[in-house]
Amino acid sequence: MDIQDLIGSEQVYDLSQPLFNGAPTWGGHAPYQVSFGVRHGDNVLADGYSSASEILHLSSHSGTHIDALSHVSDAGTARRRACARRRHHCPPTARLLAPLPTTDHA
Repeated sequence: MDIQDLIGSEQVYDLSQPLFNGAPTWGGHAPYQVSFGVRHGDNVLADGYSSASEILHLSSHSGTHIDALSHVSDAGTARRRACARRRHHCPPTARLLAPLPTTDHA
């Protein structure tokens, strides 16, 4: 089953947040930064052709993402067990698509 089978004709809402220099990050993780590595005109071929490319610097915690349940630990115990011990709700990882109630405030 692919994602199209799961969503059918339902409307999909993109909840991701934009990435930009200075975007918020978690704790001591590396900040998101984009800069030019090569600009147009830096390297020009005989026929006048040139290209540009960017350098992206980011951690796996930049922007909107979903962490794996074993990504964090509590005193060396994987999160699923840590959640059970602390009585936190850890939803199953297979449940990434779900109905979402919406309201129109226009």
